[in-house]
Amino acid sequence: MKLHICLLSGANTELDLPSTDVSVGQLRRKAQVQLCCGIDQLITSDGRVLKESMSVEDACLNDDETLTASVRPTQIVASVRGLAMAYHRCDGSVETWGFRDSGGDSSRVAPALCDVRSITPNARGFAAVLYSGRVVTWGIAPCGGDSSHFQDELFDVQDIASTALSFAAVRSDGVLIQWGSMKPLPLKRMDGVQQVVGSAMAYAALLKDGEVLTWGHGEYGGDSHEVQGELVEVQRLYATNAAFAALRADARLVTWGGGELQETLAEVEEVPIRPGLQSFGLTRKDQTREGDPDGGCLGFVRIMPHASA
Repeated sequence: MKLHICLLSGANTELDLPSTDVSVGQLRRKAQVQLCCGIDQLITSDGRVLKESMSVEDACLNDDETLTASVRPTQIVASVRGLAMAYHRCDGSVETWGFRDSGGDSSRVAPALCDVRSITPNARGFAAVLYSGRVVTWGIAPCGGDSSHFQDELFDVQDIASTALSFAAVRSDGVLIQWGSMKPLPLKRMDGVQQVVGSAMAYAALLKDGEVLTWGHGEYGGDSHEVQGELVEVQRLYATNAAFAALRADARLVTWGGGELQETLAEVEEVPIRPGLQSFGLTRKDQTREGDPDGGCLGFVRIMPHASA
């Protein structure tokens, strides 16, 4: 069986597969060796993003089919307080430096830091999601740097969020797992989660029914009771160091946290957030923007100082 892998740049390669039992993950790794670049995802002509664990047969790929590959760029991720760095190479390997107490030393887990998909920092360490869906952590153990007690639950992980001293992971089945130095919600099991985001001392989780759960320090967004009635049909969550914003299906944006007032804005299309921002900026449906180009400072939320670590 032959498959063609193409990049948007026009570069391409042809792969001869011994059988249709080859996994998409194996196919991706073969393609990135031949194309000499890191590949993040393989996408079919009809727009399907192929899962790593699927076989070529399960993915319903045909002989001589062409797949488009999205390239994984190199990335440098800083710890929350900027005292350690993680260099995520395009081949999926990771190199770290900086203060050991902030995650600058990853030697303990170095053999496992390969084929890394993404890295999430907190103030005292890092959590890496592998393409296999497993999680590797390093840094100060009580602050999330040691996830060994949760490894039986940390599989098929799609995304990780963090507070200053903890991590929370969402699996593909919607189950959320939290570890580190922050009290979790008093639930035996939290499932049905589509997305989780973190401020310095709180989390917000978007559920499949469009509702939102929050927990943690109230002044950092952990208490959403004053806007709970407005948190319906939510499509996306956003976070700064001390506040959250929820974008609803009707293009209304609901905010809370920051130690001050809550607000609801209409006709919002996008809320660009970059790590470390102290405020929200937004783009409305008419393409007008509020806030500065780096994320903005809107008057409806006052941001508190970052939690000390």
